[in-house]
Formats: sequence, structure tokens, C-alpha cells
Amino acid sequence: MSTDEMKVRDLTQAFSRADDMLAVHYACESFFEAVSPAAVSCIAITDVREGTTNAYSPMDLPPERDRVQRERDVLERFYKHLRGRQNAKVIHWNMNTASYGFAALETRYRYLADKEPPYTLPSSRVYDLDALITSQFGEGYAKHPKLLNLASLNSLSMRSFLSPESASSAVTRGVGWR
Repeated sequence: MSTDEMKVRDLTQAFSRADDMLAVHYACESFFEAVSPAAVSCIAITDVREGTTNAYSPMDLPPERDRVQRERDVLERFYKHLRGRQNAKVIHWNMNTASYGFAALETRYRYLADKEPPYTLPSSRVYDLDALITSQFGEGYAKHPKLLNLASLNSLSMRSFLSPESASSAVTRGVGWR
């Protein structure tokens, strides 16, 4: 049995047992255009079992705080949330590269805070949903952009969805930073 097959089995069993599972996604400026690690504009964590979502954004914080402190606070609240759910399986969508994902968030935190992140997510609890679906159904399981099209195929709400281009453009324009 391949690693992906074991992860699919593990996630399926965890879901049927109603184990603690979180889905994580975030928005950032374009990592192709950024001159430093890409700035984070929002991180959302959904409790899969409860269906509730916590979103951490600089807009949540007083505007008189400077941009660096507000973004650092977003990352610290994100890490605090994960640290408080240390047994949860964490599901994500392609957040597995140095430029976009958990490693990129850690790099951004180090850049802003000049210290290590307060929590590091163990890779054994991380599940890339796109990779797992691809391992089961092949690359052509949905048209690109896969996340948006897969949600549409399954009648899932995308009420707060921004395309990567729209999200990075919003960060570049300062939306959420005022």
C-alpha cells in the first residue's frame, strides 16, 4: 500500500470516527512578485466536524497598529489555534511548497518576528487533499482550477472564495491592511 493510500485510509477512518480534523487555507500576496516572503492577508481554519471557521486577518486588529505587528499577530493566532488542537488531522490544498504552505508561513513568521514560530505542525498530521484525490482518481479528476471546479461539481459553497490572482491583488492594493 502506498503512502497516499495509507493517508486516504487514515483520513477516511478518522472522518467516520468523527476525529478532530481541521481544514486550513490562506491568502497571500503573489509569491512570484514578492521581494520578501509573501505577506499573509488571511488564514482560515475550519473545524470539519463542527463546520465552524475561524479566520485570522489583519482587518481584525486595530488599524493604529503597524502592518508588521498586525500580520505577525495573525500568524501568532494561527499557531496558537493549531497548538490548541495538537491531535487534529490538518487537511489542506497544495500547501506543501516553500513558496506557498506551512513552510512559507513559517518563513514569513521568521522574517517578521526574527525568531522561530511558536508551533510547528508535525507532517504526520498533514494531508494534502489535492494529492490524495489525484492518487485515487488521476490528474484529470477535475479541470483546473481544481479546487474551484471540485467544489462546483459537489455543490459546495465558495462564498468567500477569491482566486489566487484576486487574493494577491487585494494584498498588493492593501485591502485588509487599512
